[in-house]
Amino acid sequence: MTVDAAATPRSARVSFRQMFAFRLALGMLCLLLTVGVVWSAAHWSERRGVFDDIGYLRQAHLFKRFGVAGFNTDIKLDDDHFFRDAAAEIRHISWSDPSAPAAFMHTYIPKTGAWVLQYPPGTGALLALFPQGHQTAGLYASSTIVVLVVALILIFRAASLPLVILSGVFGCMAVYFMNNPAKASYSAAPSLALCAVIGLLTPRLFSEGGRCRLAVAACIGLLLGLCVNLRIANVLLAGGFGAGCVLKLLRSHFERFKAETAMFLGTMAVGLSPTLIANAVNAGSPFSTTYGPADASPPDFTFRVVLEYFRDVQGILLVLSITCVGLLYTRENLKETRVPALVAMVNIVVNTAFFFTHTLHTPYYLMPGLMLSLWIVLASAVDSQPSLTQVRSASL
Repeated sequence: MTVDAAATPRSARVSFRQMFAFRLALGMLCLLLTVGVVWSAAHWSERRGVFDDIGYLRQAHLFKRFGVAGFNTDIKLDDDHFFRDAAAEIRHISWSDPSAPAAFMHTYIPKTGAWVLQYPPGTGALLALFPQGHQTAGLYASSTIVVLVVALILIFRAASLPLVILSGVFGCMAVYFMNNPAKASYSAAPSLALCAVIGLLTPRLFSEGGRCRLAVAACIGLLLGLCVNLRIANVLLAGGFGAGCVLKLLRSHFERFKAETAMFLGTMAVGLSPTLIANAVNAGSPFSTTYGPADASPPDFTFRVVLEYFRDVQGILLVLSITCVGLLYTRENLKETRVPALVAMVNIVVNTAFFFTHTLHTPYYLMPGLMLSLWIVLASAVDSQPSLTQVRSASL
């Protein structure tokens, strides 16, 4: 039976106007916060007196100076004293010692006899895309805009008012995190941006009736691989996706999802290839680490480190993400959200297990893993709702 549009109850038409008003208001709030983060980043100094910063900037300087040859981070290439001068601004170093400038943020590789940067090349490569003196501002501004776009997509795709509000609140929170705590490390901002995009795509990969799943699998694999070029620990973000692929294969008795799994693994290998190249150049083998013994040490669980995480925002996000994943998994009427929920939960477990057994604590170590899980939960909840077109059709 067809109902005339003119006979549509006024309350239904008003509800759509209210939904649009909420979307617009929350979208504008996310936009204003983004402007604030970008404005703040534009006034940051690239020389904050942090050795990690100048390590990433040195990689960027090498790419700007030598192009692709910038993969080689041997301290001998600091013949223009870029790193030496920057390090001297932070701490007095006895430059009579030939290895002195290399002792900070560098590792000695006996196989090659060289002092090389310990970081993967991704963050430096991104910094190199922007003009010197504005590299940090460019990196943080572009990363924050990516997060804003993902938040706006979810805000305007959500079909119910609670999900619109939830998407807006979470979007504002995600944008704010691009300032604090992401400011603590240049690698954190692009990692969080990529996690937002990956989280947005995840439900499309594991949905039963999803279209273009091969393309989605390729995108997710490539983005996860690129994440590893920013921080080696980002390889842990792939753990949940591996579990999700295995579950889909087992459920179909290996009759379906083989092409998606192969595509995911193949594009991830392509994405992390810059790190393998950097390892081969600097450490003598694609699978040798450029990190020193302190970072490559065996796990060492201590309650002190765990308590440190629960004293900052990461502890709150950990509890929130576990709760949200549990709620998503137990939705009986939407069983297809269980695989994304499993992906998010495995991601949480793998990341917290690693960093809780890491001897160091920072305000951002858990952030990529936790934010990825929360983006997955939010995107799955939004995708599981009927589209706005379907809602409008149902009311007519």
